[in-house]
Amino acid sequence: MLRGLGAFGLFATLAPACVSTRLVDEGVGGGGNFYAGDRDAGADASVTTVVRGLTPVTTELRNQLEASACAGSSSEAEAQPSILTFVVDVSSSMGDKTLSTGGYTKWEITRDSLQSAVNKLPQATSLGLLFFPNLGTVPNQNTTPIDVSNCVNTPAMIAVAPLGATGSSQRQAVTAGLQSVIPQGGTPTLDAYTYALDSGLLPAITPVASSFMVLITDGEPTIAGGCEGSGDNGSPVDFHPIIQAISDAWTNFKIRTFVIGSPGSEKSAATGADVRSWLSAAATAGQTPTSINCSDTGMPNFCHLDMSQVSDFSASFQQALQSITGQVLSCQYSVPAASAGNQLDPTAINVLYAVNGDRNQELLIGQTDASCSGGNGWYLDASNSITLCPSTCKTVQQDPAATVRILAGCQSITLIN
Repeated sequence: MLRGLGAFGLFATLAPACVSTRLVDEGVGGGGNFYAGDRDAGADASVTTVVRGLTPVTTELRNQLEASACAGSSSEAEAQPSILTFVVDVSSSMGDKTLSTGGYTKWEITRDSLQSAVNKLPQATSLGLLFFPNLGTVPNQNTTPIDVSNCVNTPAMIAVAPLGATGSSQRQAVTAGLQSVIPQGGTPTLDAYTYALDSGLLPAITPVASSFMVLITDGEPTIAGGCEGSGDNGSPVDFHPIIQAISDAWTNFKIRTFVIGSPGSEKSAATGADVRSWLSAAATAGQTPTSINCSDTGMPNFCHLDMSQVSDFSASFQQALQSITGQVLSCQYSVPAASAGNQLDPTAINVLYAVNGDRNQELLIGQTDASCSGGNGWYLDASNSITLCPSTCKTVQQDPAATVRILAGCQSITLIN
């Protein structure tokens, strides 16, 4: 998730002589003119009020924080990692324009929105993409399965790897892949999903990583497993095997699958019937329903991310991608046990966030409670892990160069009016 250098340790006890740093507001009525003052940690122990979740940290204050850490221990923190594999429909119908696409094709909007979303993902996020079919497909009525490469451009799959910093080889590969796509061919959804899962995501998963698939399509499958089918939009094939594959990914590997239905996914080209129910069922099978009361009938709403009826596909699609990343990118940091003979004091943790990777513009994430009533900050959750509040989490997630650092050993900074 967030950039880290590996596991980190918090080794500290709140020693009697330990000095904590407090930010004191000299401004009239909380005017915000803060200065750093050293105080006895024992005297400060009862002070827990935090009035500002994100507080500017000057170079001087940062140095003071580091110097005053009782155990002299600080480290970059590593959030629980996530792995994302996108399976993206680029069949011929994705080259169409609709009333909601504003003069652009569905693929142009999908391409640019995906690029924007990837640009904002943190460095440690692992990502892979498979576009399907990404080649011209040939009708195949042979009931004997043939190799997936006959209907999916498997060599063009972008293998799962950490995104890394801006300009990294993985980010360049994603950009090149997005730019090289030309919508064409039929819709071999099952072969694409299973190939991306088996050959892309599964080899990359680790015991500590949360893994996700994201299926984006604008209609029914027209090519069945084994590359069987005409590929013609007027001749859809059975979608139940896709739902089963998505269900098996969860049952066997605890991989959740998000489903986005682009414009065109609402109507069968063969019958004109509303066919969004299969996408809704796929999202439910993938353990990603949009709400607890969603249904495959669409009452009160479908369980997948339905873009078919939106007035602005671009804005809605970007919002859908943000919703997905908000759910899969962790803002929780495990706090390991202190070193032998020491005891970690939960009030002795300071968390710093380096804005856009700039160490000279760090923001202090102040301690708060689980209700996050102030909107910003972090708290120790029931499992004794450091968890960022929702608004702070969103801020950090949207910074691809985000660095979160832990300072341990002294009373956490408190803002005093």
